[in-house]
Amino acid sequence: MKQDAGSQIGQSNVEVALLLVMVAVVSMLILPVVGVRLDGVFCQVVGVFSANAGKGCALAPSVIFSDDFSKDSAGWSFLNGKWRLCDGRLCAGPSGEFRALAKGSNAKDYTVSVDALLNKGSGYGLFFRASGDKKINGYSFQYEPGSGKGQFIMRKWVNGAQVYPPIATAKPPANYQWTNTPRHVDLTVKGNTFTAKIDGQTVLVGKDATYSSGQAGLRVWSSQASFDNFKVTAP
Repeated sequence: MKQDAGSQIGQSNVEVALLLVMVAVVSMLILPVVGVRLDGVFCQVVGVFSANAGKGCALAPSVIFSDDFSKDSAGWSFLNGKWRLCDGRLCAGPSGEFRALAKGSNAKDYTVSVDALLNKGSGYGLFFRASGDKKINGYSFQYEPGSGKGQFIMRKWVNGAQVYPPIATAKPPANYQWTNTPRHVDLTVKGNTFTAKIDGQTVLVGKDATYSSGQAGLRVWSSQASFDNFKVTAP
């Protein structure tokens, strides 16, 4: 029995549709295995057809390291001091030097974020692009009330010692409350530029090209401080 042209076209369309479904299913199974993100593929495809349609297609940053301290502290290398878990937070102090690096956080460019609380004392810091054990080489951003003047500081470390003068310093806003106030700290490391934010506001920008990669971590000295929701994300 001879099929008319309309039937043949309809059959062809069904076959093409089935083929496209098969390709889509195979892609969904294979692409994640080889490390290709499907949302990235979608954004690229959309961008081909429209210069504007893909503008809202921003990819979420990939997580390099994350710890909310709800279970244990196995993800950390404690280099100095007796760190401890207290009520779902990582705690240090009230006296002595405390240093810790997040295992598996070694990378080049990333953003370090943490919820921090300084109860009393000299201050705390975030290590970045750091390596070594007790003799750390790398950088730190420091939340540093100091002797009462108070400032935000970026420092370089060589063989476990801070290099003077600092890379960058900045004074806080007037009447800034250093202690007993929860702070959300973000530190973005990109190339030779380091940008620190407190509660979403940029407080300090520093530049240095000595170290190109390394781990993220925490520092507390002569203080009582605690931390939660520590995360390292790649751009």
